[in-house]
Amino acid sequence: MMFIEYVNLTYNNFINQIKNSDKVEIPGLILIEDFITVKQEKNILQHVYSTKSWIPVQDRIVLHYGYSFNYDLNEVGPKLSNLELPSYMNPLLEKLNKLFPSMPKFEQLTIQLYPVGTGIPPHMDHHSSFGPNVIAFSLENPVIMEFKNLKTDKVVNIDLPRRSLMMLKDDVRYAWSHAVRARKSDLLENGQVRERGQRISLTLRTVNPDRICKCSWPELCDRNINSKS
Repeated sequence: MMFIEYVNLTYNNFINQIKNSDKVEIPGLILIEDFITVKQEKNILQHVYSTKSWIPVQDRIVLHYGYSFNYDLNEVGPKLSNLELPSYMNPLLEKLNKLFPSMPKFEQLTIQLYPVGTGIPPHMDHHSSFGPNVIAFSLENPVIMEFKNLKTDKVVNIDLPRRSLMMLKDDVRYAWSHAVRARKSDLLENGQVRERGQRISLTLRTVNPDRICKCSWPELCDRNINSKS
């Protein structure tokens, strides 16, 4: 059964909050609203905006910690001198560890600032470079993210709320591309048009040390695609 796991942290028991949605069919996608508190968001944004080491990438700017990111190949880049993730991430990592205690330590952080009207082209993070879980937080403003099943071409739009957590695992991690279309507004499910604001995303990844992937999607895996080229 295909499903999206959807969570609202205003309830008491996290485990009981995960439920199947009859509206969206994306296996492996977990969305948690209000994962980040208003106070935590304010603290993170203060630190992020005070940073002077932004790198321009296409029509946005980015920061990397632990490892850089190769945007041409969507794979891991060289190890950086600032291996430690910034301390303002600690409360989020602690909450993640409590909710998902078996999840390995995240080694790569990408922070991206999206001016109004910008986005990211459809892509799938390199199988061999990164581990089975990708975590993304959305700050300042919500956005519609487009997912496409690379086997069936099915397209599903997901609204990522402000201060939310999105986890990609299983099918959505290895067999779906994701994108944010470059535009100044999003059409919502209820027919309303929502103007976009500037958005900050924080993406956490683990790194495969041997750069070998053993996933269950060999026809979409770079270990096979690259060997044929």
